[in-house]
Order: sequence, then structure tokens, then C-alpha cells
Amino acid sequence: MSNRCCPACLFLAIVLSACAGGERAVATGEPPLPRTTASPEPSKAKTNRAPEGPAPAPSVALAFRDQAGQAVVGRAVVIVDGRGARRRALTDEEGGVVVDDVASPYDVVVEGAPNGRSAPTVLLGLPRDHVAWRLDEHDVAPPPPGERIRVALRSGCPTSRCDVWVTTSSASGTGETRLEVSGPAPSDEVTPVDVTEVAHVFTRAALERGERVRLRVLVASADRSSFRYASVDAGAASPGDVLDLGTIEPLSVATADATVTASADDLPGWSVGTGASLAFDDGAVTELAHAPGAVLRLRHPVLPDGALCARAWAERPYEGGPDLHAGAQSRACALADVSMVLAAPLDIVAPRPGDGLSARGLGLRWTQPEGASFVDARIVHEAVGRVVVRVLTSGAGIPLDRLDRLGIRLPLGAAVLDVASVLDVDLEAVVDPERREDRRAMRTSRRLRFVVTP
Repeated sequence: MSNRCCPACLFLAIVLSACAGGERAVATGEPPLPRTTASPEPSKAKTNRAPEGPAPAPSVALAFRDQAGQAVVGRAVVIVDGRGARRRALTDEEGGVVVDDVASPYDVVVEGAPNGRSAPTVLLGLPRDHVAWRLDEHDVAPPPPGERIRVALRSGCPTSRCDVWVTTSSASGTGETRLEVSGPAPSDEVTPVDVTEVAHVFTRAALERGERVRLRVLVASADRSSFRYASVDAGAASPGDVLDLGTIEPLSVATADATVTASADDLPGWSVGTGASLAFDDGAVTELAHAPGAVLRLRHPVLPDGALCARAWAERPYEGGPDLHAGAQSRACALADVSMVLAAPLDIVAPRPGDGLSARGLGLRWTQPEGASFVDARIVHEAVGRVVVRVLTSGAGIPLDRLDRLGIRLPLGAAVLDVASVLDVDLEAVVDPERREDRRAMRTSRRLRFVVTP
């Protein structure tokens, strides 16, 4: 069998709400193997005489990065393929492994980060031969100090009062400040200037080479009938410094009207809300409006580097007991009038809220909605308050025997199941390295307590 190198991949970042931390749960005591290419474990090794049979299955290439986009190096990866063959390898300097002769679909577990910084991540039923995934962890090294950016605003506020958003963005950081400014008084001969400062906070330990900061200013009249906008290059990122950009005068921009409508017919008695924001090309977001209720009408600026994003959400009122949370949300961008349907969360069949789940039983099960869905499940052990395993799947549950083959066993005692699902998207699409982020997404969430029993 020959080694193959993992091709360059584009990586998808999916941000869901999560519990931080984790316990290492991958079986230990296995001797480390060379990085990059996995070999069969001794019990599965071939004899000297190769048996006759079908041709080997294709190779698979897996690549893993953290939330900052850095390669996850030297991490144990265990694969159990569709024939039950089990292999183990370590990620290389690019965060990848290449494994030969893997029958699809196959299951994968990536061990948690050292010192319990993250839990093992399991991917069940992968059909793809190339997979890219960002693990739910961050570099432990502290980020550099932030940068302070000072500007003098000649806002051009046309009314007695205006709202101003001043935001910064770069590859490794963001910043935002909001303020109210007053329009010119009748006696003013010169347009007033307001001085403000933005704290640009870095979130990565190492900045990208040549990283630059962009500053945006958005001015809205009190009645939100008119907007002014400016976008400037604030220069190279300079942690710990204070940068004075001088005076900035935003210019008037065109506007458009939009209506956001949420339908929650399947969620009687739930609280519903709607909102709208501006999403910019570099990932920066400016929140424009949000309000309770199923309908939101607003006027928004039309910008060359930003699109209007609408969202709707619903949450079931908590009435106590082990069924802790149920919610739904939907998001759509680059549309004027948006109508969104909020779906009900997954119905958890086993365990039921407060019930026991045998560690020797079938496992966790839920009903599948119509169409494809991607499920991100975390199991928290309440005694330590940490995630013990994270499972990604498009299936209708988490079979415990498949976790066992990967070396994962749930600890006994009180636990919390936290399940998020994305509708109309399956696991194969989520781990596709060529897949671009879909700005229209419908998500649901569910959280409940249960007990893991012998």
C-alpha cells in the first residue's frame, strides 16, 4: 500500500452554541503509530499470503483544524470502516491522515485535546473519501493584546439624534462600539465632530502574515429613514498600539425596505422573535434591529460590500424539570422580503427527559425530520461539568456499540444531552472541503437531563 498526501482543502467553520471543555475518552494504552498513514491493527493484519478477493476499497484523506484555522498536529485518529476493520494513526504537520483500503460508510473519532481542553469528536457514517472538519477547540496560547483605533466622526447626522455603529474587522479579530450623536444645532456654523475609540480584540495567538484591519462607520437617522456609510483600510494590524485615523465623514447611501416574517405554526405557545443585520464580505456583522413578534419591517442601507441578513427564532418557555430547552432558528441573507418557517426540534425517543440510558443498551435515538439533516450532539457529564464526547451524524441516533468500537464509553451518572440539528443539510455536505457556507440555514436545538446506568 502506498502513501498519499492530503490535498489542500478549504475548511468550513460551523458555529453552534456549545459547552466548553471536555474529558479525554479515547481508549489509551495503544502504541503510537507513524503519522499520516494508518495501518491495520495487529488483529486485523494480513497474512503473508494475500487472500484472493475483491479489490481494496479506496483511500480516504481526513484533515482537522481548530477554530482558529490552525492544523491539529499529532492527534490520534481511529477509523472503523464498513467491514469492521479498525485503524489508528496520528495527524501530520498539516492536521491530516491518509488511510488506505477503507470501505464506506466509515466511523471516525479524533481524540480530545490534551489537558481536557476539548472532548473526543466522533463522525458517524462518513461516505466521502475527502473530509475536512474544524474541531471545537482553540489554541491555548493567549492572543496578543488588542489594538485601539481612534477616529473623529463628522457624521452628517440630518436629525436631532442619530445612531452610529463603528466596527473593525481583520482575519484574527473584531471590534465594535455604538454611540448616539446629535445633529447640528441651528446656530452651528461648522458640522460637529465626535471623537470615539474602538477596541479591536484579537482572538488568535498568531496573526496572519500581512493582516490588515478594516474600519466601518454606519450612521442611521433616529427614524431609520436615511443612512450614511464609510469603509476605510485602517492599516496593518498592530497589537498593543493606538492608531489615530483622523477625521472620517460617511457619505449618504441608498436605502431599501424589507419585511421579515416568521411562521411558527408547529410551535404553539412558544415565544417568537425576528431580527436583521448587515453581513459583510470579510465576515463582519452589524446588528440593525431585533424585536419580539413574527413580523419585522425595516428600512436598511444598500452597501457595496454588505448584504442584509434576516433571522427568526423561537423558544419554548421553560417550565422546570429535566427537559431544559427547546428552540429553533432560521437565517437568510441577500433578500429583501424574507419569509421563514421555524421547524420543531428533534423528538428524542431515548432517553426521555430524566430517564435512564443503559451503557449496554442500544443508545440514543431520535425521530428524523423530513429531508436530510445534520445533527451535532454533545454529552455532558454533570459530575465534572464537561463534554465527554461530541458526535456528528446524519443518522437517527447514536448507537453505543459503534462508539464502543471506536473506544468511547459513556461514564455512569447524571448527564446532559445537547442536540443541535441543521435541516436540509447532511453530514456529507458539511464535511465536504469544497463546500461554501450556506447563508440560508434552519436550525433547531434541544437540551435535556438523563442518567447513564450500567
